[in-house]
Amino acid sequence: MTTIAYNIRHGGFSLSDEALEMLLDRKGIPWVKVKSKYGGMDYFRADGALVNGVYSDDSFLSEYDFTVDRSDEDLIYAIKTLGKEAEGPHCWLATTELPAGTKYVIQEYDGWEEVKTIDEFDWLIA
Repeated sequence: MTTIAYNIRHGGFSLSDEALEMLLDRKGIPWVKVKSKYGGMDYFRADGALVNGVYSDDSFLSEYDFTVDRSDEDLIYAIKTLGKEAEGPHCWLATTELPAGTKYVIQEYDGWEEVKTIDEFDWLIA
């Protein structure tokens, strides 16, 4: 079986900082959390990317880069380990199990997601 993560609330799939930290640690990616200068949200950079007091543009670590594969084992581990604490703002994370090899898609409307398998669609035939 394969576990798939998705969001069951309007607002969109997102992770808490704690979940992203766990995910980066499990992937062996060194990171630092940077405080916003202007009162915005903190963000993550690759550790060691600071050169002469300036971060390179490609050192930004976005949670979106690590949540494209919703069946990623490290992502699923963080969600299952942290439970509700893994959820980002306006997000209620859920998981579902599918048999390995099942074709699926995550359909989204206004941030609310559903996992649909190929058998759940009424196909038109040309």
